[in-house]
Amino acid sequence: MTLVKICGITNSGDALNAIAAGADLLGFIFVESSARKIDQVVAREVIDAVAECARTVAVFKNSSIDDVQRISESLKFDYVQLHGSESPQFCKEVSAPVIKVLELDEKSDDIELSRVIDSYDFCDYILFDKPKDLNFSDWLTRAIDRVERLQLERPYFFAGGLNPANVPLVLSRIKPYAVDVASGVESAPGLKEMEKMKAFCGAVKGTNIDRANVVNEAIS
Repeated sequence: MTLVKICGITNSGDALNAIAAGADLLGFIFVESSARKIDQVVAREVIDAVAECARTVAVFKNSSIDDVQRISESLKFDYVQLHGSESPQFCKEVSAPVIKVLELDEKSDDIELSRVIDSYDFCDYILFDKPKDLNFSDWLTRAIDRVERLQLERPYFFAGGLNPANVPLVLSRIKPYAVDVASGVESAPGLKEMEKMKAFCGAVKGTNIDRANVVNEAIS
């Protein structure tokens, strides 16, 4: 079954609701320019609150290796997600399992894209995402087509403007290890909406999910 990563968690309430809705992974963004950025003190509070009910992902973009190591190790994140121009060598220096983001644009053909993917073969996962400057309506179908043509045998994540309405289209064509969502389950940047999270997780997993009892037991 495809897993759900809800990214841009900024507070404990949203984290607990995300888990109750069916999220398997929670993303914490340590990028100054992001509207969903979180500081280390709050991140620690959130991680303590979820009590290992979901795997946690620290998201960085062109940070120094020292910052990546310090934050991921001190807060004991399960994964590090690298969203910038980090080289294969940089990824090799990260001590935690790595999710490397690759944007699907029109600058490279399928052969070049495959070469880039292969250069990150030691990373645990690739995450395919949408470049910020591309029109979404023109991107999603083309992105699905490209990933389908790749016929990847390694596990990967898929992201880029996903929401409860369009994620079934993605899953009808490709089979990612996980789908990643942020704005598609929000009422405002960094503020998650419970009903949207439940709808998204239900659309991915094909059922109405309620893990509130699991969360309550973990925090009691």
